[in-house]
Amino acid sequence: MPFVIAALNEKTNDYMIVGTSTTATSATDRRDRGHGRNRFGIAFQEVGESSHAHMRFDSFEASVLECRKEDLMGFFESLSLRALT
Repeated sequence: MPFVIAALNEKTNDYMIVGTSTTATSATDRRDRGHGRNRFGIAFQEVGESSHAHMRFDSFEASVLECRKEDLMGFFESLSLRALT
């Protein structure tokens, strides 16, 4: 089950958003089928572009980003719609 969490940094008025996904398949299955990878990095980039949210990818992991407080709801709405398509 995918999981997304956002934590507010009150000093900068930005949210740090982290997304992770898990699977119950074996390592061999994941390697053979391409499953088990955290696909939130790609999803976050696509949603950022489509929602025009002000975001910053400033981490070694693409599934971690910062988003302005005022852009959080639009970002999550776009992320939810992307998951349905």
